[in-house]
Amino acid sequence: MLTFTLILFGTVLFIASFLPYAVQTGKKNKKKFYTETRIITSPDFIYRMRSNSKTLIMLTLLSAATLTVSSVMALTLYYPIAAISRIAPSEIECRIEKEDDLSAIMEIVNNYSSGDDITFLQTDIYKITSTAGQLPMEYSVGTSKGDADNEKILRNAGFECISYSDYTAILKAQGRQKALEQFTMLNNNECIFVRYQPASGKDETDSTYPLLINNTEIPVTVTMTTLDNPISFANSVGTLIVSDSLYNMISENAAPETKVLSINGSSITGNEELFQILSAYLDKSPYLQDNSHRIHEVVSLSSSTFLLIGFLVVLFFIATGSILYFNNISAITESKSYYDILTKMGYTNRKIKKIIGKQAITFFSIPFLFGLADCIFATLVYKTALMQNLLANSIVLYAPTILAIALTLIIYLIYYCMTVHTCCKMVLEK
Repeated sequence: MLTFTLILFGTVLFIASFLPYAVQTGKKNKKKFYTETRIITSPDFIYRMRSNSKTLIMLTLLSAATLTVSSVMALTLYYPIAAISRIAPSEIECRIEKEDDLSAIMEIVNNYSSGDDITFLQTDIYKITSTAGQLPMEYSVGTSKGDADNEKILRNAGFECISYSDYTAILKAQGRQKALEQFTMLNNNECIFVRYQPASGKDETDSTYPLLINNTEIPVTVTMTTLDNPISFANSVGTLIVSDSLYNMISENAAPETKVLSINGSSITGNEELFQILSAYLDKSPYLQDNSHRIHEVVSLSSSTFLLIGFLVVLFFIATGSILYFNNISAITESKSYYDILTKMGYTNRKIKKIIGKQAITFFSIPFLFGLADCIFATLVYKTALMQNLLANSIVLYAPTILAIALTLIIYLIYYCMTVHTCCKMVLEK
């Protein structure tokens, strides 16, 4: 409501007060004002602003609503799909809870796949506590899922340690070559901390955490933090990537907390039948994660809502463009005698077309540009306040929003060309 109030009052004050003031101030610049086109377009603009300010305000708000709804719709659909790359980074991932699970799962996957590009990587995750006074949120956040309907059991606090070799092997199997380029080998007491979401406060880089291994404190220093988690959040939240030597020491003194199997390969991508078979075998385990299944789930659950919103956006486009179209035609019709006088004064058809084009572009650009400013403000508020931030603020995330704005601009240009063509035809016809 605060955002809506700010946009409403900002739009009214900008159009009703600031624009006429800016044009009046521009008239004081004699060199720029006294030209063969501006001396005609500026007074006409001021007159139309005073007589049609309410219409222009309404069009700007309608344009802002159209742009915002289309941008938010695109962002709301795309963002959860993009976030699945972190929520379920592997094509298929599950826990190995019984000795014969590994061979049984591998047999199922091989029976329901058609290629030899499949990789099976088992990762043993060790839960290690720390005696540090200040620990990151990921150390204790989350719940331990007993079953799909019971997620109220708090997760045991601790870092979930995996080796650097396992980490790089999983990223390679997932095809995340770009992520691999930023990492270097770890020394004995160095580690990489996987964040749940981008840092909003203290960054853990260069922080030292004493790990309690076999009743002995071994300090490790965080050399870097990353959002490139190799394991889904269902199976690991406070992931700490340690050096291979330290991991071997941990494995000699403790039993793994969980064993996670990551399965990747293009031949099983989008295989819904395989997911259902595995889900039945694992008794619908909440620890079974599937990248393609999650994407399909998001799209199918949201499709009807976005179809309805998309239909409303199209109606908004038609309404805004049609009002601008007929508003400009009406204004040109009322001042047709005015253009006849300009013709008798020696203005050529080319100059009159230029004047009509400038008058029309003004009343098309104000709703679009100021509506775009309102849209950017509202979209940023929406993303910050109402969307969980699992991804960094990359420009790629806003690609659907940029595409929606570009589509709106194209529609406005089409309406503008239609308006100028019709107005010129009305004025210049003999």
